Amino acid sequence: MAYKILSLKWRPEHFSQVVGQDHISKALSNAIKLGRVAHAFTFSGPRGVGKTTTARILAKELNEVSNINDSIDIIEMDAASNRGIDEIRNLRESVNYAPSNGKYKIYIIDEAHMLTKEAFNALLKTLEEPPSHVVFIFATTELYKMPDTILSRTQRYDFKRLSFDCIKNHLEFVLKSENINYDNESLVQISDKSDGSMRDALSILDQMICICDNNITIDKISSSLGLVSNQNYFKILTYVSSRNSSGLFQLFDEIVSSGVSLYDFMEGFNKFLNKCIIANSLKSSYKNKGFYKDYLSYEIKLEEIDLLRIMEICLKFQSSMRYIVQPRIAIESLLLKLSYLDKSIDINDFLKSLNDNNLEQRVTKPFPQKEEKEDVQNQNNSVKSAVKKNEVIDIKLNESNKSLNKVDISTKSNIIEKNEFKDLKKTDNIKKNNLTIEKISHEWSNILSSIKKGNLVHALEKIKVKKIDNKKIVIVICDSNEFMFKSILIEIDYIQNCINKYFNTNLSLELLIEENKKIDESKQKIIKKDSLDKDHPLFMDVLNEFEGEIIK
Repeated sequence: MAYKILSLKWRPEHFSQVVGQDHISKALSNAIKLGRVAHAFTFSGPRGVGKTTTARILAKELNEVSNINDSIDIIEMDAASNRGIDEIRNLRESVNYAPSNGKYKIYIIDEAHMLTKEAFNALLKTLEEPPSHVVFIFATTELYKMPDTILSRTQRYDFKRLSFDCIKNHLEFVLKSENINYDNESLVQISDKSDGSMRDALSILDQMICICDNNITIDKISSSLGLVSNQNYFKILTYVSSRNSSGLFQLFDEIVSSGVSLYDFMEGFNKFLNKCIIANSLKSSYKNKGFYKDYLSYEIKLEEIDLLRIMEICLKFQSSMRYIVQPRIAIESLLLKLSYLDKSIDINDFLKSLNDNNLEQRVTKPFPQKEEKEDVQNQNNSVKSAVKKNEVIDIKLNESNKSLNKVDISTKSNIIEKNEFKDLKKTDNIKKNNLTIEKISHEWSNILSSIKKGNLVHALEKIKVKKIDNKKIVIVICDSNEFMFKSILIEIDYIQNCINKYFNTNLSLELLIEENKKIDESKQKIIKKDSLDKDHPLFMDVLNEFEGEIIK
């Protein structure tokens, strides 16, 4: 007798033998028992999950025959090769004839979605009012291609993708029945490779039996299936997290040299990353406890969000591999890029930690010696004299001077708040540059020469410096109208940068129009850099914390 492949040899003959589709087997069995059999069925689902097999079993049960090939009343046709309207016209003519032996004349139309639009339309009337002795069974893997007018006239059953455990258990049953030795890891890999299809799993198993000579082991099937062990993938992820490019390239070269195709490598890596994300989320409750244990044994310094970013990049890369001329070079570059990805951090947690540090910690600075203390006092006194002279800057240093006098000179350190350092730094910067209203007014012509935009130079020729402090400069534009003032406001950042660059400062700029030509308050637009984006407190927190600058 000729050899029969496992997928045909172990094809179910009864509803009780159908694997993983208990909800459909039970419904059809009860329909036959209760005499409530519909005149048309639609079986939809992925490949290799039992659609055609269930249709054959249903036909045999309805006509009470043991072999479908012995009954001329069961007609099975492939819609992929009989898809035209002529074939459907012939089918409509034969429908009118009564069955020869059985109770029903049953038509099994496989790959029904391949029928043409005209062929479907020719079937509509027959499906709506069929003879009592006719049963149609449509099987399709692409239900969305079936017209709604057809689906509404049939009883629909959706076959689900078979689970991993379901396929693995059935493979164990087959191997034990065939008296073939195997190891558990081999069945795990075959079940995973089948992607929910029992027919694919049995076909792969049939091939592995020939390769392994009736003794299936993981070592023998790895090269045939293009498998990369989880241990190697764990090492790759460890090298990525530690930025060990040398170990990464060396391990990848060993994997490719073993005969694994580049596409199989990427496909396996994406599946592995998915397992890592699930294991990292479920932790000890993950069903594959061995995998989670291995995951913890490696020093993978990656959070769940980092694993997700890596998997998204790899999935996108895998989808574009068919268009890459040098895939190996591209994968090596990808692995190097992954190793240099920055670790993710929650911005809310980051800002919270900064705020906690500002509240609970102080910045410690070595207290100056006696000579250094005198220099600090002299600087404070000079700043106070500058305030009296210009009557513009108002800096409160009385409390700091009092506290300074009370500190013991022998003390080695003093705790000063961070904001005081910032204010002192800006004040010292103003003192260092002797930046006063008079100086700005005197140097204004030189500032205008550094401005490259001619229209601004003309508009800014007549100005008055109204105020200057350690945060901003207030300038009044003279002899200007509303239109000209608005055009100046558009370039306020550019003007501010020119002033700061000239005086080597970091002050914000506020522009006003001369009072005698003051426009309506509703139309006046005073742009202050510190007031931008007040509707976004999170953004401004980050900007202020890092002393950032908004560039338009």
